[in-house]
Amino acid sequence: MNEELQSSNEELQSSNEELETTNEELQSTNEELQTAYAELRMAYEEREHQRTELEDLRNELQHSNGLLEDAEKSAKMGSWLWDISTRKIEWSNGCYLLFGLDKDVFHPSYEAFIGLAQDNYRGLLEEQLTNLLHNKAMWWSTKTGHLVISFKELFFSLLWR
Repeated sequence: MNEELQSSNEELQSSNEELETTNEELQSTNEELQTAYAELRMAYEEREHQRTELEDLRNELQHSNGLLEDAEKSAKMGSWLWDISTRKIEWSNGCYLLFGLDKDVFHPSYEAFIGLAQDNYRGLLEEQLTNLLHNKAMWWSTKTGHLVISFKELFFSLLWR
């Protein structure tokens, strides 16, 4: 019977050692999980902060765009960006209003823009745009690499149909 007790005791001791090893592994895993959770929480909080910043910037941009749109409407003017390499032109809402064009139908490009001028002024317009390119210091945006031009209503009334 003593041998049986000793054998049981050894088995219990072995089981106890296994439990201690398993407990240590669980504690280590728990620590890793807590670290991962803390990192995830920090990343989530940073993402929320960035989302809030983006939302604030979007609101500021919408406000600024609204002010610009109101100013263009009051001044009866429009502005546009010209990407010379692609010949693509982006118009402000003021340009569409001045030309009486639908934003969803008319898609500005260099050719379309020239096509809006009265026949007898097209050559003059192309010449003026070429001159702007050669003397671009006043109008060239080094920040974006685009030509930025704004026209007053008087210019439109002279050149456009």
